[in-house]
Amino acid sequence: MWWDIDGRQPTGQTRDRVVGLEGQEELQPLLHIVRRDEDARYMWVRLRADTGRFLYITICYFPPSTSVYAAPIEQSPFSLLDDDIWEFSRDGDIILLGDFNARTGNSLTVFYDTSDEMLREMDVGEFGLERCSHDKQQREYGRYLIEMTTTHGLAILNGLHRFPRAAGFTCFPHRHGASTMDYIMTQPSFIPCIQDFTVGARPMGVAVDHALLTLSVSLQYSTAQTSVGKSHTCYTFTPETNSVYTKEIWDCLRTVGPCPSLEECTTLLTEPLHSAASVAYPHTRPVRRRQSGSMP
Repeated sequence: MWWDIDGRQPTGQTRDRVVGLEGQEELQPLLHIVRRDEDARYMWVRLRADTGRFLYITICYFPPSTSVYAAPIEQSPFSLLDDDIWEFSRDGDIILLGDFNARTGNSLTVFYDTSDEMLREMDVGEFGLERCSHDKQQREYGRYLIEMTTTHGLAILNGLHRFPRAAGFTCFPHRHGASTMDYIMTQPSFIPCIQDFTVGARPMGVAVDHALLTLSVSLQYSTAQTSVGKSHTCYTFTPETNSVYTKEIWDCLRTVGPCPSLEECTTLLTEPLHSAASVAYPHTRPVRRRQSGSMP
């Protein structure tokens, strides 16, 4: 799988199970490879827009679940991207694109409004984020992909009503078979910067079985854009993790005198809570993401 900055696949030698990027010569000074996977499953590229704001693009290829290179059974292959998405989305806009070998059907990312104390699920129709794909089937990898987009608040562009030519099948592995495996995803706040997104027709007369995905983006985008809620992580507390938190808090409070101030309590409890969280949820790395003096 090989992409250039215009979304076209170059002619010539077929490249399989690898990700790469080609760009127009005048764009080369603006493009920087900032991170890549040693197994060539993904590569992050940073592009600086005229406004000075960064755009991070990751080009992905994840082997199918039947491959010897697939993730272990019952483990999401897309968890490899979690830390990078958290990091780069704080510094700019992000686009994920490539062959994820995941069939999502018409499943939608769940977006939440975290602007107040109540966590409220948002109406995707109100924000134009409903999608309708020609592929109606969902598989395990598709469920994992939706979990990832929900965790990070990312919209799948395939099948969005605003892109009527982006709902088609992307993969044609058999003579009469077809599915959607290739996706482009981004934050809802970045969608107004996208001029068009199309999924090409079934390739004919060439040695490829994936359709051409073409994304047109305006790089002179404004940083003042409407957001559809902040990214969030959903935590599920079990009796075991509850006991971890309870013990840490109790051990801490036993050293405190009567009637401490709210500020003192906050300072005292922050580290024990983050310490317990790092044990209960090591994949979230809360210490890395927290701000000084903040509660988890």
